[in-house]
Amino acid sequence: MFKGASNFEINDGHFVIGNITNYHVMPNDTKTEIRDWLKAPDCSVNFQTAVDKKTNGTGQWIVNHSKYKNWKENSTVLWIQGKGRS
Repeated sequence: MFKGASNFEINDGHFVIGNITNYHVMPNDTKTEIRDWLKAPDCSVNFQTAVDKKTNGTGQWIVNHSKYKNWKENSTVLWIQGKGRS
């Protein structure tokens, strides 16, 4: 984390520490730390890991099912409900 991580805001496009009536603008290195902290993770790694683990034919049961085929030919809404809670 970065210093002041629990007490910062964005005001007029600036990262500020403290409240709006008593604040100081954060230095650029702190802004960089915050932006890095807020940055979305690289999801391509997880995606590739999932692709590598995929088994051929996964999910084919649904596209081969008669009710799915009927829906695809005749409907616009598909509702698939998973296992309910016990």
